[in-house]
Amino acid sequence: DDEARVLTGCERPEDQARALLAGGAGTVVITCGRDGAIAARKKDCWRTGVFQVEAVDPSGSGDAFSSGIVTGSLRGWDLPRMLAYASALGASAVRTVGTTRGVFTAAEAEAFVAANRLDIRRESL
Repeated sequence: DDEARVLTGCERPEDQARALLAGGAGTVVITCGRDGAIAARKKDCWRTGVFQVEAVDPSGSGDAFSSGIVTGSLRGWDLPRMLAYASALGASAVRTVGTTRGVFTAAEAEAFVAANRLDIRRESL
């Protein structure tokens, strides 16, 4: 949300998403650190919690999350599934020092998502 704040001038992630959608984005995903993430498309918004893992080093978690969004987009997943997968990858990155060593493989991420519940709420934007 730091980058979205700079781009939009808006403080709240919901307002940032509205501004980016109004600017022409088809889908917006904004990470909010320990507060999860939001994704918006048209007038719908999905808000996530976070997977609880022991955090050692947050380096690389945003990039890992983004790779989950790219993977989900390429595979045609709906936003809730994409957000869960991306959140799992982001959470996995913080478990060790460094940016890549702790990141789940695709199979590990899918197993983690299947075994752990992530709160994802759909709301109107």
